[in-house]
Amino acid sequence: MKKIFVATMILILMVGCSAKTDTNEEKNKGKDNEEKKISVIDKLPNFPMPLNTFVKEFNDNAKSNKDVFNKIILLQNPSKLEFKPMNEKDGPLHKVLYTNDTFNINAVFTNDKQFKRVTFVQMSKPDTDTTSALLNIFSILDIDSNYLNDFLESDEKHMSISEKGYKVIFSQDMSMYLLTVSFEKDNNKK
Repeated sequence: MKKIFVATMILILMVGCSAKTDTNEEKNKGKDNEEKKISVIDKLPNFPMPLNTFVKEFNDNAKSNKDVFNKIILLQNPSKLEFKPMNEKDGPLHKVLYTNDTFNINAVFTNDKQFKRVTFVQMSKPDTDTTSALLNIFSILDIDSNYLNDFLESDEKHMSISEKGYKVIFSQDMSMYLLTVSFEKDNNKK
């Protein structure tokens, strides 16, 4: 339970940080008006491919590589999933595309339902299913999975890389088998 709590907290911290923004109009109205909050997720560019395309490519790749993967992990149809808040306040939304006792895969959205990020969160000792699912994401986004290997073999707690128009953010605490990998559009790539 502690691992799930910590994983949830890290995920919330990654996406829930927000900054207050004032417009000139709000400044003129006085202190009584609430300031509009803009989350980190709101500031991200939209994910480079539609969510339905991401899920289709993930599932097609898993099926076509069933000899490579020990178990075929398939993501759920996103149109059948409900948006859920990332935290109790007005934070970003997400759809849980896949979850089990070891890991989950989420699609992260702004409050106005703009698709921004895919997150992979491992919450317990990794197994072959975990590895297969994560490597599948790297494969369909055409990102070199050696970055993942390098990160896991390092003593680093956090790392980010940019490749093929994506920014990949790694975070780990292997004392608790916690690994978070986020995929988003690289802000520096148009």
